[in-house]
This record gives sequence, structure tokens and C-alpha cells, in this order.
Amino acid sequence: MITITVILSLIFVVGFLFLIVFKSIAAPKHIDGIKKLISQGKNSQAIKQAKAMLAKSPDDYIAHYYLGKAYLADNRSELALMEYKTVNQTAIFGIDLPELDFRKELSALYSKPVTNSTGTVIEILPFWSQDSKCYLWIKTLGYEDGHIKASVYSISNDLHLIAVM
Repeated sequence: MITITVILSLIFVVGFLFLIVFKSIAAPKHIDGIKKLISQGKNSQAIKQAKAMLAKSPDDYIAHYYLGKAYLADNRSELALMEYKTVNQTAIFGIDLPELDFRKELSALYSKPVTNSTGTVIEILPFWSQDSKCYLWIKTLGYEDGHIKASVYSISNDLHLIAVM
């Protein structure tokens, strides 16, 4: 009786380890497939494949990243920004996902002009120095007492105001 229990336990452990190894080998192929679909302009298929991966593994930050890239390629920047925010919270940056490239893509999503409730247009323009520091130019354009009022602020990546023009 004990040997049957031991044998069943070993079969279970070996099966579980096989499943883990199989998933770790198969996952990169899925990501490569999503990359290929995006490069071929088959964005809706890439989105479906990335969503299928995320249904199985919702914490897969690489799948979130490529889902965001597929949304960007499909001109759906709001959805791309949501995926990039998820990546920003959970990613472990490295060879699979270089941090500087990701940050540049994320900041480009934030740089779209918006109009606030007073009609002032606000645009945030990120730029990167040679030493990979991010700086922001914040431009505002609005009306005050019938006159155009414009401002430009420059902020460093540690949120210090550099200049007001």
C-alpha cells in the first residue's frame, strides 16, 4: 500500500515538473508568434493571441507588453496605455523587455495633448538625455480675458521644476 502511494506521488511530482518545463519552453514561442503577427500588420490576430495567453496567465507582463504594442499598431492608444500601466507595475526589466525602450514608448503615450475643462490645451512632451534621464516639457495654451496665454514648464525626472517660460 505504501509503495503504491509513493509511486503515485512520484508520478504526480514528475508530471507537475514536466508541465512547468513544457510551459516555460512553449511560452516564448507564443510571444514570438505575437511579435510576428504585429510585424505583419495582423494586429487583431495578435490581440486575440495575447488575450488568450493572458487568460491562462494574467500576470504575464510580457504578454501585457505585446498586447499593448498590438493595440498601438491598431491605433487604440487608450487600451495600449492600460496595458503599459500594467507592465509598469509588474515587469522585471531585462533582456526580454529593456526598460529604456519601454519607458520611451510609455512616455509617448502620455504625450498626447488634452484639453481641460477651461479650454486650456495641455501637452506633455518627454525627452531623454544621453544619460537616460527623462525630462518633461509641459506646454499649456489657453485663453484668459480674451487673450492667448501660453506657458512652458520643464521638469526633471526627479520632479524638480527647472524653468518656466
